[in-house]
Amino acid sequence: MEENNFFNSKKFTKIVLGLVMFGLLFSAFRVGELVGFKKASFSFKWGENYYLNAAGPGPHMFDMDAQYFMPAHGVAGKIMGISSTSIVLTDRENLEREVIVDDDTEFFIFRNRIPFSDLKTGDAATVIGSPEDSGMIRAKLIRLLPPNAGFIRIQTR
Repeated sequence: MEENNFFNSKKFTKIVLGLVMFGLLFSAFRVGELVGFKKASFSFKWGENYYLNAAGPGPHMFDMDAQYFMPAHGVAGKIMGISSTSIVLTDRENLEREVIVDDDTEFFIFRNRIPFSDLKTGDAATVIGSPEDSGMIRAKLIRLLPPNAGFIRIQTR
């Protein structure tokens, strides 16, 4: 009978609640660790493929501060080159970023879908996608921006 009283006691309830809270806290830290690892891994892979990506390193390429990590899931800038499988954009830091396009990539101007053939060199565009091990971004969505978009400043050489 004493065992039965233990499972119904406040002490048992506190122990179970403590274990659940510990599990939730551990899970939250683990998710943060995985997100940070993915972000650092993308920046590392980009650095390894520096010459293949035809981009120059930023002024603090090898600093490990989070502010110097390259965006892994998107880029905005001016289209510098277009091929059948990729486009090259110049971003805010004036770095060239190659973006992979495939049959699943969607193209828009405002809310209207457009074909890949409507992209032209010199257009301003924003890209959303997923990081590849090669350090490039596989585009899921490319949206052309109006020429006078004030929220993005594209530097020209």
